[in-house]
Amino acid sequence: MKAISKTLLTLVTVLSLISLAEAQTGSRTRQGRSNRSGLANSRQGTIDPTQGRIQSRNNNSPTGQGLPKIDLSVTSLSANGDTASATVKNFGLVQSPQTQMRLQVRSRATGAVLANKTARVLPLQSGGTVRIRIHSLPLSGGATRIFATVDPSGNVQESNEANNSQAITVGQQPNTPPPSAPARPDLTVTSLTNKGNVLKMVIKNVGRATAPESNMQVFVQSRATGQVLVNRSQRVRSLNRNQSVTINDHRLTLDDVNVKVKVDYDGKITEQNENNNARNLAVANQTEYTVDLKVKEIRFDRSANEVLVAVRNVGAVALNGSTTLRLQSYFGPGNRVERQVQRISRINTGQSLFYRFAVQQMNTGMQFEATVDPGNDLPEQNENNNKLVSTFRG
Repeated sequence: MKAISKTLLTLVTVLSLISLAEAQTGSRTRQGRSNRSGLANSRQGTIDPTQGRIQSRNNNSPTGQGLPKIDLSVTSLSANGDTASATVKNFGLVQSPQTQMRLQVRSRATGAVLANKTARVLPLQSGGTVRIRIHSLPLSGGATRIFATVDPSGNVQESNEANNSQAITVGQQPNTPPPSAPARPDLTVTSLTNKGNVLKMVIKNVGRATAPESNMQVFVQSRATGQVLVNRSQRVRSLNRNQSVTINDHRLTLDDVNVKVKVDYDGKITEQNENNNARNLAVANQTEYTVDLKVKEIRFDRSANEVLVAVRNVGAVALNGSTTLRLQSYFGPGNRVERQVQRISRINTGQSLFYRFAVQQMNTGMQFEATVDPGNDLPEQNENNNKLVSTFRG
């Protein structure tokens, strides 16, 4: 009996040892499977470049508790009329929930909030965009700043919270003098042109007060030699606000010269802007290949009471256009008797033509003065041969 009990005790001990060994072997097997499963999951995750760790694609798994997977951003902002348009994009890896975009308009001068509106932003897939327009904004009252912010309350956890806003400036600050500034005139040369030897100048008062009479300088300098040819002053009449005056100067020879015209050149008028009083003009060589009209001769036909004036073109090219020929008669210095003008045209180079003037008086001792191109409209090689004076001897 004792032998049987001893045998049973030995058998129970052996069975217990076998059961314990199997339990330990099973535990190691489950641990190995768990480690292999974890390695597989890590290979299916994403690498966070900022944290240097692997994150699971499953947001609900313990390894997916790194950075959020949503990234909303305002990528563009523009304005047209009273409407602002903004584009929102989800740069994240997963769909974003519904949120809002806030659009705020502020005065650039004072910073005051002029408008504050919100718009709904529907869920966006990864990489998805939506364009949002907001109308009836106060954008026409000078310079304003527009701010667009997606998820303004911060309800959506994002991987980047720094790209949710964008701002632009629309309109311009008014460029007018302050109301306290005194009203002053402002004279400027708005136009400076030439037609042949006629210089045309347009002077305008762009200030806020009437400009009194002023002095204007006309300065002409040779482009070839630098020699000053003309430097004179002339008066400009008083000009009201926004009033202009055109002045034509026929007394110049504009041939390969630089011209400068400056109004109020002596600075006697206190102006709103002292830096806009002058204008320059460069005139190329006009007379190298041009006409040159000369009054060659004056004849008298007493029987017909006519004066014949011979005009010759001694220039290099023909006169294809037209100009004027003027005849004046005098009885003593400054005592003019008659004045007549007629148009002349088409004189070839080297050609002389006679022009007849019927006069009322032709008495002994009267002087007759003939001038071609008296307005100095034609650029000529020689401006000093256009006039001739002859006395009727009877």
